[in-house]
Amino acid sequence: MKGFKQLLFGLLISILYVGSASAASTAAISCEDTYIRPGESTVCTVTATHDEQVTNAIFSIATSEYLSMSNIQANTAAGWTQDTTATSYYSFNNAGIDISAGSEIFSFTLTLSTEAKNLPEGNCGQLCISTVLFNQSTPADLPDSGVCFGPTVDKSECTEEDCPTPDTGAFANYAVLGGVSLVALIAIIAVSRKNKFYRV
Repeated sequence: MKGFKQLLFGLLISILYVGSASAASTAAISCEDTYIRPGESTVCTVTATHDEQVTNAIFSIATSEYLSMSNIQANTAAGWTQDTTATSYYSFNNAGIDISAGSEIFSFTLTLSTEAKNLPEGNCGQLCISTVLFNQSTPADLPDSGVCFGPTVDKSECTEEDCPTPDTGAFANYAVLGGVSLVALIAIIAVSRKNKFYRV
């Protein structure tokens, strides 16, 4: 009986430890403006935390129809550089950094297209980080829907008559994208290592 209790105690400690470790791997998006007009832009920053030293961080990011990303800038002050050979995701390298307390990894310009003028005032869509991999192998603990940011459309001249309801079918299912992105990223990394392309 004593041995059984010790076993249960050990399992409990293991579960608590795993939960604490995964909770330490996160990502977040913050943007300078949350209320923008069609055609306008705002600068956003992506931060991340991880409980081990990091030399690489990979992000899979999806945007809905009226949003676009540009001007990706690695946080060189913290030693981050962008791997520009990556095409379907965003990859950043570091000589080795402790980000357990959080680190700004990169920034970008987020633009709301002029086509959004046909939307009613309100949320026009989202940008979501669906998957993050640290050191090319360890996924961050993100919500099923991803970590998202959705600017609010400032369309004061829009009336109920000339602002049609947005086509909700244009927006991605970010929960599905998250799972697919994780599998795709791991597969790409595995193939790259096997063929010795030495690219992320």
